[in-house]
Amino acid sequence: MYNIVLRGSVPFCTLVSFDLNIPIIRYSGFDCYAFVESSENHTAIVSTYLGKGAREFQFLVNTDTNINPIIITSSEEDQTLQPDSVSKPHWYQRVGLYR
Repeated sequence: MYNIVLRGSVPFCTLVSFDLNIPIIRYSGFDCYAFVESSENHTAIVSTYLGKGAREFQFLVNTDTNINPIIITSSEEDQTLQPDSVSKPHWYQRVGLYR
């Protein structure tokens, strides 16, 4: 499990998704799996399973990013923070049915 931290200058909410490819059923797309609201300091911390290999995440925010730019990090320091949302692996990630 790893923390991904989103920081803004005003409150925001986000849907969290990642690119999902399951060759056995010929599925390819994005899996929306979490919803997070920023805290009082305009930070949203998502603890998520990364799995094998590279992953592409999408964060769909309810704010104008020209006015409220969202900075996304996952540094060593970020790993020590208490998450606002914890997303355990899906069953198909546990058995390796993804790429």
